[in-house]
Amino acid sequence: MKKIKKRISIRNSLVLILCFILIIGVSFMISCKKKEVAPSAQVPDLGAKVDELQRELAGKDSEINQLKEETAR
Repeated sequence: MKKIKKRISIRNSLVLILCFILIIGVSFMISCKKKEVAPSAQVPDLGAKVDELQRELAGKDSEINQLKEETAR
């Protein structure tokens, strides 16, 4: 009889622990989902920044090509 009570209490404690972990996981997933929505307002700013950096990169590439031509002469 004591073994049965111990098994039941162990099972109950395991179920409670698993439920607690599940609740923490669900709350974490909900908080992560809320955080994903907020940065979407910054997307146009990031697109403009990417365009600016691509223009700078193209300018640097042209400078590098000019320097290569000058050193090749």
